[in-house]
Amino acid sequence: MFSLFRDFDNTITIDSKKYEFDCSFNVVLANLELSQNSNISDQSKARVTLKNYLGLSYDEIDQWDLNEQALICAEISKKLFGKANEEIQTTDSNVEDKSVYSFVEDAGFIFASFLKDYGINLLKERNKMQWHEFKALFISLSGDTKIAEVMQIRLWKPSTDTPKERIKEMEDLKKIYTLRSPQDELERQLMETQLEFEKQKMALMNEAERVAYAKKRLNELREGVNYG
Repeated sequence: MFSLFRDFDNTITIDSKKYEFDCSFNVVLANLELSQNSNISDQSKARVTLKNYLGLSYDEIDQWDLNEQALICAEISKKLFGKANEEIQTTDSNVEDKSVYSFVEDAGFIFASFLKDYGINLLKERNKMQWHEFKALFISLSGDTKIAEVMQIRLWKPSTDTPKERIKEMEDLKKIYTLRSPQDELERQLMETQLEFEKQKMALMNEAERVAYAKKRLNELREGVNYG
């Protein structure tokens, strides 16, 4: 939840050591775009993502194996995109329907909309505006912005008395603005990745190790890695 009196908790605990991750909106978006790149291996994605978020060297990152790297990436993603961190619920806007937009694919529309509504040039806000600030402004954009127009087109459905010409016009526009990976799908994939790595890690443990791991994770949650 967005707070005016409490800072966003951008820390995670790894092996009892706390790390701060960079939650500048452009860093988050860069890693989202990276996650969609099918030409880059999962190992490379994890290493670059951790370098972006944690500011560590590759030698420091390689202290963790691939599974651990991927799990750390997924934990950061859960803190950024987890349902418990939805910031503002609106009743008169479709902006919270994550199936009709993508922060990556709609970057140009979002840039133009911020400039129109707020006079904010997002290119000048890189490494300054934080992710939670960006999200709060995004979901509060007015209905006459470009991104709102595009989302309305994606949501549009004909009524029983809609003229054929109008249906054809809107279907053509829907094709133009079709998304390859909507935001809800991307975030769901990130969450599923975390669950899968947790299962794989625990599957390799004996009963005593699983109990010890569960206790360790509980302690980490109590120390601040609590996404709820």
